[in-house]
Amino acid sequence: MVIAYIFTLDSLNKLSKETMKDGNSCHFSLHVRKEVINVFRRKSEEYKNFFLRLCDFVRNYNKSEFLSKSTIHNAIDKFERIGKLDIKTMHKVLDRIWEMFGFGENQLSGTILSKLTKFTQDSSAEHYHSKGVVLNKIKQIPNHSFKDETVLNLIEKENLRRFFHKKDEEILFDLNEYAKEHPKLDLCLVSWDDDFIDAVRILSNQLSFKKYIGRKFKSV
Repeated sequence: MVIAYIFTLDSLNKLSKETMKDGNSCHFSLHVRKEVINVFRRKSEEYKNFFLRLCDFVRNYNKSEFLSKSTIHNAIDKFERIGKLDIKTMHKVLDRIWEMFGFGENQLSGTILSKLTKFTQDSSAEHYHSKGVVLNKIKQIPNHSFKDETVLNLIEKENLRRFFHKKDEEILFDLNEYAKEHPKLDLCLVSWDDDFIDAVRILSNQLSFKKYIGRKFKSV
């Protein structure tokens, strides 16, 4: 959720900002903070490289020549994947940028290049600013000191590690321990990872916190 909040081009950016402005305080553990910083660094580089590829492609055209969005989409089909940024996501990012620019189907290549170059510079600065804002806004809680055996046994029994990776498991136990020690806070897990939320739903009767919010569903 934090990453979606930071990156304006993320498809979940709007939902993330709506979730974080509801007046409730937000918490994350050191595990989450480290994950945010690592993913931020990776995604920043991926977006930068993608924008540079788009600029290089547009430069092939005369500045006074009209260039269609469809032509750029066709070019993206021939791009190589950039880290975890796949071709499908590149197409979605182009559509969002194009809409932000207020372009029609066809635009002068010079105008496209000028706006895209400025956007690349501005978005990088905006992302760093958003990261600072959100990291300062969220209260950091300690990492867990132990893992509840009851929860661990259920994870093993239901083979729930197929739903989440090791870092998610650490984050789950961070919140579980903190919620147990601070029951009056009525803490809620928020994640846009559908698989992770599925696992939390299965574990909910054994967890110290009972609330969760995902992209598609949340606890009642």
